[in-house]
Amino acid sequence: MPIKVIFLTLLLCLGTVPAFSQNETDPIKLNEHLTVLVQQGDLKGAIPIADKIIEIQRRDAAKPRNLVTALENAASIRLTRYKRAVNDPKPDDLSAKDLAEQPRTDAKRVEDLLHEAIALAKISGSAPEQIVGMESDLAWLLYHFFPAPPNTAAGFDRKDRAAFDAQLKAIRDKRLSEAKQLYEDAVSRSEKDLPADSDSRLASIFNLAEYQTAVGDLESAAAGYKTCIEVVTKKYGTKSENLLPPLRAYLKLAAAADDADEVFETMSRIVRASGKSTQAPNQLLNVTPRAAEAFSTWVSEEQIARSKATAEMAELQARGNTAQGGSLTQVQAGSTFGKVYYDSADAVRIYGIPVRVLVAEDGKVTEAEALTTDRGHAAEAEKIVKAWRFRPYTFNGKPAKLKGYVECLFMSNLFKK
Repeated sequence: MPIKVIFLTLLLCLGTVPAFSQNETDPIKLNEHLTVLVQQGDLKGAIPIADKIIEIQRRDAAKPRNLVTALENAASIRLTRYKRAVNDPKPDDLSAKDLAEQPRTDAKRVEDLLHEAIALAKISGSAPEQIVGMESDLAWLLYHFFPAPPNTAAGFDRKDRAAFDAQLKAIRDKRLSEAKQLYEDAVSRSEKDLPADSDSRLASIFNLAEYQTAVGDLESAAAGYKTCIEVVTKKYGTKSENLLPPLRAYLKLAAAADDADEVFETMSRIVRASGKSTQAPNQLLNVTPRAAEAFSTWVSEEQIARSKATAEMAELQARGNTAQGGSLTQVQAGSTFGKVYYDSADAVRIYGIPVRVLVAEDGKVTEAEALTTDRGHAAEAEKIVKAWRFRPYTFNGKPAKLKGYVECLFMSNLFKK
């Protein structure tokens, strides 16, 4: 879904950017400047102006809704920059340190801004569409960005690794729980305050279904997508492009269930809506969250041997000193499921080996194939994943096999993509 930005003034046509002074106190002029910068894609230049508008609106207690909008604008700009940095980083534009730090800084700032904006919006009578939009943005960030606990030590032995996994799991579970609550509140609010076929209400249902897909609740996600498809068809007709997002999302779930009839029917509807030919999904669905062992970390036998050798060498070179860079390293990371950013070249790395899986109706893995050229880790990853147990998949009320891929997470002090 596109980032929603609501400004206090109407959008201006592209033109010369007006001069900006740090002493400017007219929110109308600041918003005009902000609008042009956002239109031109200058997010770096827009951020200090957005912050300045917040500062001004805080002083006007009689107009809390204006502060809500100012907070939302500042959050939207940073969230857009965060998504760009994660999906398409440009090292030429940023130093290595900024490339690692900026996404984390933006993500944390967005959380603070949206938490404040949502709380204020609920008591100031802001429009339901605005609250629903902000809740959806905050929920999206909560389940895509997972900051690591500060000063967390991670060792390669099973005990240290289990403690590390438990800390990350606690953070992940808390954030996923809050994201779910926000999405469900957005749906409930839209059902209460908005027409049944309103676009904002449909967006809230679709966003919840996207979250459910990401966390492995595929059955609930399928129901959400089908609701969107039904309502959009009734409102816009069978040839509306508005059908494409829920149809394509539902198609992935049908393909994961290997339901040939449902795949064919859904593809046919996509062709009618788009007016173009289409193909079955060529990307596997990430089904990692459906496994009981999801997001546990592993260490290769090669890495353990290297770690021991490094520790022994350090001990020989400096008896009585703590071995550095061996089996215990400092983690400085903020991750988005499989993506991790690090400040230090010596920090421990977590990287995922993708493994294609076929899961039987009872949840047992019948096929596991590592999708990597790293053959040393491929065999280990396949062996590990074959022992995993998955929550049985039900598609359209019937037990189904599950096709997709999982990420087998390995620790290493050497970075690998």
